[in-house]
Amino acid sequence: MRTIDGSAHKPPGSLRHRENRVLPRSDMKVLWCWRCRQDMPMLDEDEFRLVDALFRGGMRATKEFRLQHGIPLQGASIHARFAPVRKAYEDLTGKGDCHENVIMHHRISIYGPPCSHCGKPLRTPRASFCAACGEPVHRLNERDQEAER
Repeated sequence: MRTIDGSAHKPPGSLRHRENRVLPRSDMKVLWCWRCRQDMPMLDEDEFRLVDALFRGGMRATKEFRLQHGIPLQGASIHARFAPVRKAYEDLTGKGDCHENVIMHHRISIYGPPCSHCGKPLRTPRASFCAACGEPVHRLNERDQEAER
């Protein structure tokens, strides 16, 4: 793939470009992240599984994990241990410079549906009000859902 100015970009395939900036794939879901306080590309469950495995490996920091990812055994910093997590997220989303702990919050399934009033995603699927605008969430109970069927 090439950027607007015609230069080649290293990650093949899944990313698109605008004004020389790497952007998420066109099918990547972008949602408001409450932690980042901005719209961020979110991971679906398959993508999250990959990133989560890398994160868990960094947490274990086992000799095998370090050797597999080329991290030296002596003096392996936290930054180095989680480099595979950051790299995978950047490859999947086009968004670099994201801390590994933040990446673990960029999972579609931890957010609720968009608020009917302001459009921002609810902070959780079970939220009772919108954290952005305070709008109460009106959910149908099981009996009402059955009556609608």
